[in-house]
Amino acid sequence: MVSDHVPDSATLAAVLHRYAQHAPPRQFGVEVGIGLSLASVAVWLRPDRWIVLLAVGCGLAMLGAWAWVDRAAARAADEESAGASRAWRFVRAIAAVVSKPRIS
Repeated sequence: MVSDHVPDSATLAAVLHRYAQHAPPRQFGVEVGIGLSLASVAVWLRPDRWIVLLAVGCGLAMLGAWAWVDRAAARAADEESAGASRAWRFVRAIAAVVSKPRIS
């Protein structure tokens, strides 16, 4: 039996990678959909704190996209497809950069 316990010393990247490998694929689509919907509503309505809603929506959408791509990159690496694996890793890096919080 495999333990689902994540060690306290695990990095955020390790935790997200574990999540990407074990969560159902449907959940990734839901995260992307909810995140894009939230970001769209924030831009369209522009409530008082619209930038916070926009950041949360983009972060959630990119988490789902990153997890989806992480799983595809792992699958391409298992199939030993160097070109596909490299492309998936590039897309995963873009999703990570877009979702990174910016503090000014």
